[in-house]
Parts: sequence; C-alpha cells; structure tokens
Amino acid sequence: WTVLRRFSDGETRKVYKFIVNNRGKSFTSSLIAAKCGIDLALAERALNHLLCMNLISRRDVNTDDGVIYVYSEWGTHKLILVYSILSLASRLGNYVESYRGFLS
Repeated sequence: WTVLRRFSDGETRKVYKFIVNNRGKSFTSSLIAAKCGIDLALAERALNHLLCMNLISRRDVNTDDGVIYVYSEWGTHKLILVYSILSLASRLGNYVESYRGFLS
C-alpha cells in the first residue's frame, strides 16, 4: 500500500525514473526539479518519498552556506518489485471483466 500511495503522484515517478536512468551520478534537488520540469517543493516531496522506501540515498554536504543534500540511486535491486507492483496496479485499474481473467 505504501508503494502504491507514494508512486500515485506523477512527480515521484518522474524523479525515480530520472535517477534510475542516470545511474552512478549524484544530483541536488534543484537540478532534479529542473531536469524533470517540476516545482522544487514537489521534487523534494518526491525525494522524501523515495528516501522513506529506501530506493535512493542522500548524502549531507556541509558548506559555508549550510547543508546541501546530494541524492543518488540506491536499492535498484528493488526495481523489479516496484515495477511488478505498479504493473499489477495498472492492470487492476484498467480491468475488463472476462471469463479468461485479465484482458489488456
């Protein structure tokens, strides 16, 4: 339920897709927001959702201006589970009654 609820908004899906497509790289929330074309507050909320599910990692970098959070991919072994849950949810959402079960 938690995975479905957190991935129900488009921002979380966009941010996760961007991070997974750029494996091995690290990003700040402002760069992620710009690359995904979403507001910074929505990007930070999406990043917090992904952090709670342990799908990404965050490093804290101390600077003269304060702390900067740097995000990178983590837990990609969970990607098949996330994809399976979202795929099944999509099929159930578009379910058409049939004697053979699921119809696409």
